[in-house]
Amino acid sequence: MNMILKNTLRLLFCSFFIPLCPLLQAWDFGLNLNQNAGVSGYDSDSGFRYSASVVPRVSGLIGDNGDYYVSAGVEAAYQEEQWSFITELLRTEFTFRFSALEIKAGRMYHSDPLGLITRGLFDGARVSYCCIKEK
Repeated sequence: MNMILKNTLRLLFCSFFIPLCPLLQAWDFGLNLNQNAGVSGYDSDSGFRYSASVVPRVSGLIGDNGDYYVSAGVEAAYQEEQWSFITELLRTEFTFRFSALEIKAGRMYHSDPLGLITRGLFDGARVSYCCIKEK
């Protein structure tokens, strides 16, 4: 693995997960890996392409009333005899519940009811209040 990729992964891990350690009661860690390679063209016009991506994700509980989900990605690509590296913050959700009130913030998955107009990750916050009367 390339040294730049290793250092980027370490930086992502340290900056997101270590500050949260004192608050975490339970957590889950996952990792998605992907590689693609190909050759295109003929004879002297042929070119080699390669891409690889690493997407770690972590989720867990914050205290008794909260949870989080954080994923980040690193992609390395080789095309036209040149390497490029892209790092990005993917889904990032923090949710807190206070009796009937729920606050969710971050880069969340959102879709309209039929999934025709909007579907994907959106930055923002959502506040929900449920006031069901008990008999």
